[in-house]
Amino acid sequence: MNALWNALREEGVHNKLIAILQYIYTSARSIVQIGEANIPINIERGVRQGDPLSPKLFAATLEQSEGRLDKLQTINQRTTAYESAIC
Repeated sequence: MNALWNALREEGVHNKLIAILQYIYTSARSIVQIGEANIPINIERGVRQGDPLSPKLFAATLEQSEGRLDKLQTINQRTTAYESAIC
């Protein structure tokens, strides 16, 4: 998720909004109901499915990564990139 927060910072998103988004995504929970038992589950990975904001956050991160790829040197018509250089 660090790539997401870094991408938002680089795009000029206000730190308070980033902090709110971090809170939302780090405190995400679901409840599974089996019969009459409710079992809370902390969501610890990925983005929230069905959340209308998730695709926009994904697109912002992807756009930031594409920008970094454009800056990398091209060797023999191929771009060499490592995850650490992109994210």
